[in-house]
Amino acid sequence: MLHMKSVGFLAFLFTLLTNLMRVSTVSADAAKDLEYKKHYDRARELMKSKDKSDIESAIKELKQAVPSKRSAVYTSLGNAYYRIGDMTQSMWAYQEAISINPNSAASYYGLGRIYQKNRNYDKAEEMFNEVIKINPNRAATHRRMASVQSHKGNHEDALASINKVISLKSATARDYYHMGVYYGLQNKHKKALESFEQAIRMDPKDEYSLYSAGKRYLSFERYDNATDCFKKVLAINPQHQRARYQLAICYDKTGQKDKITQEYRKAKDAGDIDSLRALSDFIDEE
Repeated sequence: MLHMKSVGFLAFLFTLLTNLMRVSTVSADAAKDLEYKKHYDRARELMKSKDKSDIESAIKELKQAVPSKRSAVYTSLGNAYYRIGDMTQSMWAYQEAISINPNSAASYYGLGRIYQKNRNYDKAEEMFNEVIKINPNRAATHRRMASVQSHKGNHEDALASINKVISLKSATARDYYHMGVYYGLQNKHKKALESFEQAIRMDPKDEYSLYSAGKRYLSFERYDNATDCFKKVLAINPQHQRARYQLAICYDKTGQKDKITQEYRKAKDAGDIDSLRALSDFIDEE
């Protein structure tokens, strides 16, 4: 009987010690996780900065969190490397994140940006398609996809991508500007003009849309509208040589040679070489 009690007591002690060891292991793991989280959180704070030294400090913090094998840590590391221009390390970090979490949309997006930057448009499109499969409602992805598709010459697909942005109610003036560009590349100039006009309504100081609209107005012989656009471009950016040249065309088409002469004299007095070049086709220097 005494032997049985001893065996039972030893079994109890063994179970108790095993449980204590498990608790100790869990506590140690929890402490490590907490330490990793501290490094990760510090890195996230540092990455709010635009200072390169802060981003480099964030990378050091994230490296301390790498043993946690968390996808988010590698994704943030990829973002940090991207921001300091180290595309090789950035790509590695994104790929590590995806190996841990195949549904890491942010990492596919990061890879897409790198391929796009390197003009590998096929791979960029592949990565952005992966993002869209995971999260079809991210406007930024459709914007980048449109740019990639346009570079590949697939302007209709690019328009479809921009229209997706608009359907998500996330469109900006720049989205309508790009829509106008894609229509223009398909020789759909009226549609292009409508897009530029919408961009201008959203942002009256968008010099790109103003200039592009001015060009379309000029081609449609709407000289007053074209003149207005080019004047607005020059008010925003007085060094816009092409706008000054297009404005001179408007004056020439409407018989306002005196205004070309006035602009030429102003440019000459100011020593504005670019403007003189732009206007030289329309005037004989005195």
